[in-house]
Amino acid sequence: MGGGPTRIALLLPPDDGAYRTAAAAVLAGVQAAHLRDGRGIAIELYDEPANYDECTALYRSFSSRSIQLVVGPLTRDAVGLLGELGQLRVRTLTLNYPDLDSPTPGNAVLFGLSIESESGQIARFAFDEGTRRAPWRRPLVALTISNSSPLGRRSAQAFIDMWQLHGGTALEPVEIDTRVPSELRAALRRNRADVYFVAVHPDVAGMLRTVLGADAMLYGSSMLNVGFADAPGAAVTRAARELDGLRLVAMPWQVQPAHPAVMAYPKSYAKLPHVELQRLYALGIDAFRIARELLAGRDTFELDGVTGNLRLEARGNPRVAREMVIATYQDGVVVALGVP
Repeated sequence: MGGGPTRIALLLPPDDGAYRTAAAAVLAGVQAAHLRDGRGIAIELYDEPANYDECTALYRSFSSRSIQLVVGPLTRDAVGLLGELGQLRVRTLTLNYPDLDSPTPGNAVLFGLSIESESGQIARFAFDEGTRRAPWRRPLVALTISNSSPLGRRSAQAFIDMWQLHGGTALEPVEIDTRVPSELRAALRRNRADVYFVAVHPDVAGMLRTVLGADAMLYGSSMLNVGFADAPGAAVTRAARELDGLRLVAMPWQVQPAHPAVMAYPKSYAKLPHVELQRLYALGIDAFRIARELLAGRDTFELDGVTGNLRLEARGNPRVAREMVIATYQDGVVVALGVP
């Protein structure tokens, strides 16, 4: 390499497209990690390819430019294009996952904020907690309540799959935006369950708490986190207080300010005030940290990441496993839950 820097290509959506804000958040996270940990590494920024021909040409250019690692792309469609290439010319750390019916690209490590992974993790916790609360009840019954968006449906299905794998029973899913309010209330009161998984907006989750009752055990993914308690000007809303007791998964970045990795990087609230942008910023930080491991030739490793505990065993599974923090709403604020 002639003593020059190790070169990484970062693939993100163009800054004039629909995902420009998301791309800017990820880029800021990569830059923050690079500033702290990137000595000897140079990052080159490229737009995600829009079609197969662009993708082919881009990877051909990476080979000729001695790019050692590609990080990205961020969108599912662009990751799907990599699968069409088959075996990639340059090793790649993706920032999302291909659709279930799309091939996984060769020579790639998959990393991202998978809603399916989050829903599966909270399903395992909900089953264990339900068993502790009512050890005499078998089988435990769950009801998923979601909107009809692809994200909501994927989240609910992943919860059901993991719940049933553990031996639980799932009632027919309820989609809130396909029912008028009176039908919804009747359906929820008719279908009583031991636990309820909600894949909806936090404000709607607060309404569900009112309908289901204060004793109902509610669970959700990180979609239900309304913000960061330590953000400047943060205020606890009435809707957030209605979620008290709800269990969810959260990043260390969101609920563990004293976590060593979290303390190592600035939060950048002024530039990235929204919770979703902070999540993408954290994704960028951990993506760079994983990239350093891959560049060092480590295919098996664990990282105490800002997005969760990260583990890779690339020879057996090219996906980076991510275990998040179990959290709960307390006085309208999401806090890490002490698990016995």
